[in-house]
Amino acid sequence: MSYLRKLFNVEITALSALVICASIFAGYGVISGLFSGMPASFSETARDFLALFAVFLVFAFLPVVFFGAPVYTLLLRYGLASWWSALGVGILPGMVFLYYEEILGVYALATGIVVSLLTHARFHSNLALKRNVP
Repeated sequence: MSYLRKLFNVEITALSALVICASIFAGYGVISGLFSGMPASFSETARDFLALFAVFLVFAFLPVVFFGAPVYTLLLRYGLASWWSALGVGILPGMVFLYYEEILGVYALATGIVVSLLTHARFHSNLALKRNVP
C-alpha cells in the first residue's frame, strides 16, 4: 500500500477516534455540570454538549491531522508501530499543551492517549495478521 493511501486510512481512523473521544469528554462535561446543582433544560444541555464537542474537535483536529497521523503512518511503514510508540505519539502534543496551559494540557494528554491507542488498536489487528502473530 502506498504511503498516501496508508496516511489516508490512518487519518480517517484517527479522526473517527477523535469524534468518539470528543463525544465522551463532552458528555462527561455536561453530566458533571448537571450534577453540580445547576438545573438545566434539555435545550441548554444539548447546547452545552455541542459546544464542548466542538471545542474538543477544534483543539485536537490540527494535532491529529498534521502530527499524529503522519508520524504514526511512518511508524507503520517502517514496522515500528507498537502500543508504546502509539502512546508516545499521543502524549507528545499533550505535553506541549501542558507546558503552556495546565487544564488544556490535561485534556490534550487524555485526548491524545485515547485517540492514539484507538487508532493503534484498529491497525494492530492488521499487523498481527501480517506477522502471523496469534
